[in-house]
Amino acid sequence: MHSLLRLLLFFVILRIDNANYVPLECEVCEASGTTCTGPKHKCPIRKDTCAISLSESTLDGKTVVNIEKGCENSNICRTPSIEIYLGPNKFYRANVVCCTGDKCQNATPKLPPKPTKGNGKHCLACYTWEPTCHREMVDCLGNDKYCFEMESRTYTGANGTHLDRIIKGCTTKSVCGLLAAGRSPVWSSYVTVKNAECKPKHSKGFHSISSSLTSIFWLLLLKIFLSV
Repeated sequence: MHSLLRLLLFFVILRIDNANYVPLECEVCEASGTTCTGPKHKCPIRKDTCAISLSESTLDGKTVVNIEKGCENSNICRTPSIEIYLGPNKFYRANVVCCTGDKCQNATPKLPPKPTKGNGKHCLACYTWEPTCHREMVDCLGNDKYCFEMESRTYTGANGTHLDRIIKGCTTKSVCGLLAAGRSPVWSSYVTVKNAECKPKHSKGFHSISSSLTSIFWLLLLKIFLSV
């Protein structure tokens, strides 16, 4: 009897809390460059912060900067910045900041600085949509002391047609830690990461990844996987 009363009390409190709940509103937009504006959307109940992501890539031979704003879970606020280096003039940098309310007006992600000093580590690097990748040995810079490689698959039609992409190079321990934890760097349900590995291996070991997370941050690490 007491258990039933406690259960009923729990649902009454839950209903009151939901009735008083005011959903967070975040600006939602995406654009090339460092600024974007868009309408404010009410966030789902589990999305408790606004997030702003910024990325810069030179992997396709030209500098591409992208910004995106939207609703996120606050766990994303503790995610480290992303650095990938594939050789001279071939890099990818990304970061995210969290905010709520008026503070979002002045919140701006800061990209990690471009490393310039060699660290003695050497990795095979390549980046291609082709089935095989022409690899070149590169001298890693700064904190990019881990060799990594990833293979992704982008589905382009309802009949299962797809394109595969390969990327290899230098990255940081924190990025390898995310991969070792089984967390996918992919934002779209049309994209899966077939394999991901870092060397030296992170303490949690190697993971083959085939999941996707609807998170701004995974769009950050690698929006390059989504460009077709």
